[in-house]
Amino acid sequence: NPFTSKYGKDRTDEFLVADSLAGDKLALENLILRHQDWVYNIAMRMVYNTEDAKDITQEVFIKVITKLSTFKGESSFRTWVYRIAFNHILNFKKSSAELTRDTDFESYGNSIDNCPDYEIHSEMNLGFNTEAVVEEVKLSCMYGMLLCLDREQRMVFILGLLFGVTDTVGAELLDISKANFRKK
Repeated sequence: NPFTSKYGKDRTDEFLVADSLAGDKLALENLILRHQDWVYNIAMRMVYNTEDAKDITQEVFIKVITKLSTFKGESSFRTWVYRIAFNHILNFKKSSAELTRDTDFESYGNSIDNCPDYEIHSEMNLGFNTEAVVEEVKLSCMYGMLLCLDREQRMVFILGLLFGVTDTVGAELLDISKANFRKK
């Protein structure tokens, strides 16, 4: 496969950017493939809709491609892409999940309190994996609580706690100080 042999993991983003700007379409494709899953995952966690997340990812990479010649290497290429993604996501229209859910902690807490409380005992044979269901409910609760945050707060939470980026990387991505990233 010429794609793999010419552009393996050993090629840095900076080399791929230079090759892309010189007209190498395979280099550009490889550059996009390296970063699209991460952008999609952040978009998905921000808007909670697969179609919107796909649209965001596509729109971000259209911006990346059209603005590639403006990349000056003052930060890593990854940081540059994620700043474009972050700004695009902050300005993206609110998704239906964001509009239809209770978007403050008090309302969300009340909706949780009003759910029936069923005890599931380990000796009950319910025909499904209760551990998987419990994990799914935990994730659902976390996503619901994330919707109570504004988009910038949500981005900080997603980067820091879900993706585990350091305060140095988070500060660089969001163009804020490390102390401010930790505080947020």
